Amino acid sequence: MRNTLTIIGFLFFTNFLMAQSGEWRVLSGVKMSSKWDSNIPYSPTDADVPYVSYQNKSIICNSVSAIYTSKLSSHLDLSLGFHFNNKGFKQLEKHWSEMAVSNLKKNKIQYYSGILMGIGYNCFEKNTWKLSAEVFINPEINIQKYDYLKRIGISSITQLSIEKRITKQIELTFNPFFETALMAYNKKQVKSYEEYIPYGYGLMAGIKYNISK
Repeated sequence: MRNTLTIIGFLFFTNFLMAQSGEWRVLSGVKMSSKWDSNIPYSPTDADVPYVSYQNKSIICNSVSAIYTSKLSSHLDLSLGFHFNNKGFKQLEKHWSEMAVSNLKKNKIQYYSGILMGIGYNCFEKNTWKLSAEVFINPEINIQKYDYLKRIGISSITQLSIEKRITKQIELTFNPFFETALMAYNKKQVKSYEEYIPYGYGLMAGIKYNISK
């Protein structure tokens, strides 16, 4: 699996290096990550989970991308980039003791880094404004090694790009997006727990630099 992803990434990157024109985007933003109302993606008997979890809530996570885009036609773009993002949830834990009952809260955040491969469609352009829609496939690796999560996962990102040209080469870009896993990210340790298919939605903003102008 890793060798296949490496070859795919190398082929796409080589293609972009050979392109005579294109543009770079650097984006940073936040997203609201998965909300899980009851079940959790791991066994409550794990060493790092000393309490019984009874509810989970969504949390705010970070998302950062660097994307290179080359034009296929007047309306279609092909993109390749790198993506770093968090996934997670807020875990509410109930700890019973002989003296009292206490509620503990902590965030369970996972860190992922991956390759973005996508295609975009330019919907509208007038004066200094431009609107486009993009879909990315994101093979990614869990930087940490949680026993209850798979090391490699695949997600997709769908986003709108609202761009404002500032100079001939520089544009500001705003990207509302929705991200979802295309597979279960957890190892099936406990059958009674639901599959962990994390998703998130949020907003990224950044700068686009056109190297062909």
